[in-house]
Amino acid sequence: MIPQISLPFPCLFFRHWYLDGSELGVLVVRAVFEIHEGRRALLPKAQPEMALSDVFYGEPNVSSLKHESEIAPFKPKTDLTFSAIARSPEEKQLSSWPVRVDIARPGEDGATPAIIGSHGFHVFGERLMEPETAKGGKRWRLSDATPVTEVPLVYERAYGGTVRIDEETEDAHVFNPVGRGMVSDYLLEAGAALPAPQIGLAGEFAACSPGAEMTVCGFGPLTKSWQPRLALAGTFDDAWLRERHPRMPADYDYGFWNAAPQALQFRPFLTGMEQITVHGMRHDPAPYHFSLPEGGMKAIVRYGNADDRTLIMRLDTVHCDIADPDPDKHTMTLVWRMAIENPDDVTAIEVLPHALRKEPS
Repeated sequence: MIPQISLPFPCLFFRHWYLDGSELGVLVVRAVFEIHEGRRALLPKAQPEMALSDVFYGEPNVSSLKHESEIAPFKPKTDLTFSAIARSPEEKQLSSWPVRVDIARPGEDGATPAIIGSHGFHVFGERLMEPETAKGGKRWRLSDATPVTEVPLVYERAYGGTVRIDEETEDAHVFNPVGRGMVSDYLLEAGAALPAPQIGLAGEFAACSPGAEMTVCGFGPLTKSWQPRLALAGTFDDAWLRERHPRMPADYDYGFWNAAPQALQFRPFLTGMEQITVHGMRHDPAPYHFSLPEGGMKAIVRYGNADDRTLIMRLDTVHCDIADPDPDKHTMTLVWRMAIENPDDVTAIEVLPHALRKEPS
């Protein structure tokens, strides 16, 4: 039985399992806000439908993830992710520049906000890894960077990829199989130039040589089949199939459902009014400041055989889409989630937004 749910936002109720195999209900509420520079995000007049499947930048599962399905049983931390494009200050043609995101909790009684997280790296113009003949044989040479004004912040531009080892074998990077920068002797002999990574840590770029291992950098969500997420999924073997299917493996970790890069996962959970500052992602050289909306969600769960329970929902997903050059089109998607015990006994759920600021009519 699906309980009656009353609220003004798109929602989803489904069943999952605790690690001990017992059943739980999962309530998911999602709201999309308009980002307004220098102040809190506001609710628009209409809400789009919930995302029930993963959305990719290109072909599903062979391109990077734009935003993930909102179907997840529990996240132990808040994910903060971005759809964004690095843009050079004043639209100057540059070989490289830094990009960074800072997030802060508001201070009490006007105190300075406290930084709770920061994540950044550099972007570069297009470069090639080119085969050249030198004393002792062939080797790879890294070309100079072509100055640019924009670099899409997608994992296709970061280190990683899939590389051919021989005519029958390919090797995929487990942390980013859609990236670039992996080389092999087979490709060196083939003589084709390959694109070099454009996104990474400044120190690694300074010491970069073709084929050198680099840190995978980005602000977007990671696909479930990539490491380090995949390692948290548990063991899917014959014993699992025989004893637990369709439940998750006994050794799986709920952290599997967190999709953000580690530096953009937050515990304690975000609660609202946190301030986000973005650097290097618009042509205006000034930092881009905006804040989460104030407040959150609570749910009144009504049972047929027990007293009502009022529960505070956790804000476990924040996705900022700031890729469009027009700031009026920037949006922030917030997802609240809650586990509900004894779902068979639930007759109705009332979800109440509190202190969410609506756009003036």
